[in-house]
Amino acid sequence: MYLDKSEERTLEGEDGAVLQKAMELLVALGEMKGAERFVEVKSVQVSGVSYKTIGEAGLEFLEDWAGGGVESRVLATLNPMGVDLETWEEFGFPPEFVERQRRIIAAYEEMGIVPSCTCTPYLAGNLPRFGEDIAWAESSSVVFANSVLGARTNRESGPSALASALLGRTPLSGLHLEEERRPSFTVRVAAGMEDSADYAALGFYLGQNLDGIPYIRGVRGPTMEGLKALGAALGTGPISMFHMEGATPEASVYGEAGEVVEFGRDERREVMEALNTAEETDILCIGCPHCSMREVLEVIRADPEKETWVYTTRQTRAMLEGRIKNRNIRLISDTCMVVSPLEEVGVESLGTNLLPEPLGHRDPVRYPGGPVEMRIRGRVISKGGGKAKGRAVVSREPITFLGGLDPETGEITERGHPLLSGVRSSSSPGARAPPWGPMSSTR
Repeated sequence: MYLDKSEERTLEGEDGAVLQKAMELLVALGEMKGAERFVEVKSVQVSGVSYKTIGEAGLEFLEDWAGGGVESRVLATLNPMGVDLETWEEFGFPPEFVERQRRIIAAYEEMGIVPSCTCTPYLAGNLPRFGEDIAWAESSSVVFANSVLGARTNRESGPSALASALLGRTPLSGLHLEEERRPSFTVRVAAGMEDSADYAALGFYLGQNLDGIPYIRGVRGPTMEGLKALGAALGTGPISMFHMEGATPEASVYGEAGEVVEFGRDERREVMEALNTAEETDILCIGCPHCSMREVLEVIRADPEKETWVYTTRQTRAMLEGRIKNRNIRLISDTCMVVSPLEEVGVESLGTNLLPEPLGHRDPVRYPGGPVEMRIRGRVISKGGGKAKGRAVVSREPITFLGGLDPETGEITERGHPLLSGVRSSSSPGARAPPWGPMSSTR
């Protein structure tokens, strides 16, 4: 991989240990992907923000890098954190969790990252232009940016996105390249696309069954909210971009490609029936991805009789909070149901109108923006039904697989964990290696 003189100096440690480690990470990723060189990025979206997601190992890593005197070179925003820091006491979240969450945000701010704390950065000021190279880590926003906005990004991990923010560049590979953005199969939609739940069902069906870039036909007049829901559901699988005839900016360049996949009422029903895990829900949760202003207004007009938590951006909450008269509606910002420790406040099952995770159940409650169709209890972390044999490690405390476990030895390395059995090491003195690795999930 070609490096210019400035990049070589950084790799050799002349700009400090933290930037050296960041460059080592991006070079390793670039060589793995076959990138010939780096490309400068205009913006970054960083994941790995909730303490529930990254744990003690991630917190240590962030504070270590923040102490290195480094700062983002481009506009960089954050994914949702674990709690709303303004309302956490009302919901009864543990003070210990909140204290660690504050430290995570402080570390990011020390590195110049804007604490937007939303999975829809394009609704909160981080809006890339068509054709711009960016480095985004949140799976649903990656699909939206590539497909709807026409920006160019691969699906980054939290550490690689942070490294790109500090260095202002990312490997020139994958969806940054014109030839990698061509559609590989065609989807003909026969089912009526009436609301966001329909778009989510389409995205989940494609994301769980296919790989590549779909060229979608048969959808008339999609809304921004529908495209947002489609991208979020596609993000549950390996798809990071789609083209939609008459709707997305690059669709006009291409036509039908590859095999043709049909999505009709039977396929939609198949998705809904497959996502049934709970008969009753404790609460309703709307806003994964974060609700737009229109979606929040739809919930307010629906006047729900069941307790409903609505997740949105801080800006939207500030503008619409005063309109809420129904005490069942709780408007929450900076977090969402996926990365929040809901089990700590007694929530075991929830209903939602979209498909943030591959589990759920149909619910008869209906909002103007779509039926609340998914009841979620737990979530799948591995599909395919694989088998393993060996000694079982049993723990009453959660293990952060995004860093609390050594992938080479299997030893638990998370500080303070009851099963702590090893000490993590770093290859570069003075800077801790990203504990959850370049190939980690975005949440």
